[in-house]
Amino acid sequence: LLPVLCILRIDVIPMMVFSLTILSIIVIVTYIIVNIFPETYVVISEFGNLTGLVLPDRRNYGGDADYLQIYYVTSPMIVVAIAYYFSLATNERRARPLRGYLTMVICMLAMILAGSRNNLFVAFLLPAGLFFFNSKYKVYFLPLLLATLALSSVLLWSTIGELLDPTEFSNSLKLNLIKDYMNIFSYPWVLIFGQGLGVDVYWP
Repeated sequence: LLPVLCILRIDVIPMMVFSLTILSIIVIVTYIIVNIFPETYVVISEFGNLTGLVLPDRRNYGGDADYLQIYYVTSPMIVVAIAYYFSLATNERRARPLRGYLTMVICMLAMILAGSRNNLFVAFLLPAGLFFFNSKYKVYFLPLLLATLALSSVLLWSTIGELLDPTEFSNSLKLNLIKDYMNIFSYPWVLIFGQGLGVDVYWP
């Protein structure tokens, strides 16, 4: 498919970003609906169990509060939309700052509400990195960025500690799978080409 797209010079990025923007809106709307009508949580959860598309959950990242998570399985791809809209807002030849920044914030919010650790970190760190590397005033921007990170770390220390706690169930499970991943990718052809779509892997 990729060679065909290249030969025909078809740019699929705008179409993919449009789809990811719709996904972002769906995440936000779903989150709002579940908060207003808590009984819909069960319906969405059953729908997710049947289709594997969405995994609603209530997670605790430190403290007494539980956070509602509306995790659509394709939500990590929203990172592409964040980068695209940042480029749209800052590109000198086709800059559309209002549209670019507004849709970027919508996508960031969707990744935050999706609630996974990766989504949370990317939603904050990617825009900060993009602003830094595209800034003409890196010397002034760097101290501000470091001060913000330091202050955030102090204020959110318990939450960050919970997010990175190796004994937490999800983190522990992922860490235990590192050896299995290393074994899978030890074969050069698997590392380069993968195992194929839908291949089952036995995790001992």
